[in-house]
Amino acid sequence: MSAKIPTIAIVGGGASGTLVAVHLLREAHGPLKVKIIEPREQLGRGIAYSTQSSSHLLNVPASKMSAFPGESGHFVSWLRQYRDRGTQDYSFFSRLIYGQYLEQLFKDAKAGSRSNVSIEHLRDRAVCITPRGNHFSISLEKGSPFHAESVVLALGNGPASNPLSKPTKAEIVNAWSAAAVDRLPKDATVVLGGSGLTAIDVCLSLADKGHAGLIFMVSRHGLLPQVHLEAPVTVRQRVIAPSALTARALLHDVRESAAGEIARGGSWHAVIDSLRPGTNELWQSLPLNEKRRFMRHLRHYWEVYRHRMPADVHRRIEAMRTSGQLRVISGRLTSASAERSGNIRVRIQAKNPTGYVTISAARIINCTGPQNDPAKSLDPLVRQIVAEGIGRPDSLSMGLETAHKGALIRVDGTAWETIFAIGPIRKGALWETTAIPEIRSQAASVAREVLVAVEDSIRSMEGAERAPD
Repeated sequence: MSAKIPTIAIVGGGASGTLVAVHLLREAHGPLKVKIIEPREQLGRGIAYSTQSSSHLLNVPASKMSAFPGESGHFVSWLRQYRDRGTQDYSFFSRLIYGQYLEQLFKDAKAGSRSNVSIEHLRDRAVCITPRGNHFSISLEKGSPFHAESVVLALGNGPASNPLSKPTKAEIVNAWSAAAVDRLPKDATVVLGGSGLTAIDVCLSLADKGHAGLIFMVSRHGLLPQVHLEAPVTVRQRVIAPSALTARALLHDVRESAAGEIARGGSWHAVIDSLRPGTNELWQSLPLNEKRRFMRHLRHYWEVYRHRMPADVHRRIEAMRTSGQLRVISGRLTSASAERSGNIRVRIQAKNPTGYVTISAARIINCTGPQNDPAKSLDPLVRQIVAEGIGRPDSLSMGLETAHKGALIRVDGTAWETIFAIGPIRKGALWETTAIPEIRSQAASVAREVLVAVEDSIRSMEGAERAPD
């Protein structure tokens, strides 16, 4: 009897899936096949790092962007070797360069892997996962199905949610589509649905093209991301008292701490950053009703202070606001309809005395956050997983429910031993699960769990084959 070579299927080849693959290639000792299902030509890029604009900067300094949890200086060392010998720890590099870094890590891991470990990139989409005893049948959109002993769901963020409250026939362009800022007259008026980091990047793309027309950012609270300091601050570890485990008490605690820090000549940045190492533990300690209260009332404020823009980017955005080209409206898009001129008539319910604003725009660009609610997902795989009880939405409908180490939870509440999830799909359980510092730790952990699970599965099958009838 020939030994069976186990197969691991990684669904998604963005940063999360690629880092899982890198760890598998580094750590696998026995025979192993890894198949990454990713329609893009390049692995490691995903939406975040596929940009071709050098103006789209990481919103985290280089020293915190290592791909490996135990090698904090890895990205900085790579930059000094391949990009700029004078790279400083607190430098902010483009997401384009970071995508190249991840791509290079994968190539190096592949070249350095053992001869009995193979990896294959399937440029396709997974549409169905069917349990078959000790393995799964993976159905693809175009290619032939295959079997795998273990599956890693590295799906990344879902598509942007609709900025309009009602469907419209007017075209709304996705911020990350190739046509988002192309073929626009230089003096055209543009409406951006959203005012977060994605909207900031679109503004920079328009500026790089010499766009001179008005740009309107529209979001519910009209809040732009705050700015990073020019130099790093000292961060002290913080312990949150159990009495503070309500949304209101946490807000009070952060405000008081920030005021104290500023009174001592410091900055609120240190207070926000001090919460980062324990954010997920804090999130998991909150009662469900308090999580919902946070989502309803505080989420947007937290995100603009937590997800900041580099100082150089801030200066460019402020120059656009000062000149009057960029205008921020607090409100929501209520309707969009085509005009005879070819423009789009955009109606905005604004938080101002007039109540409504109407704009004739050449384009609406969707810069809102991702839609990760499984019940509203457009991904056939996510819909199938939920419909067949292979997984279930988390209690906040922000993704799929997972156990402590990333194992997917079935509809009956039990955890799979051979299906794992990583990244944004775990946001209901792990509030911080979209940034590299968390992704890299999850990738290392999930890779170890997968290797153990596959070894156990193979031993189980071999034992069943040897057992007497």
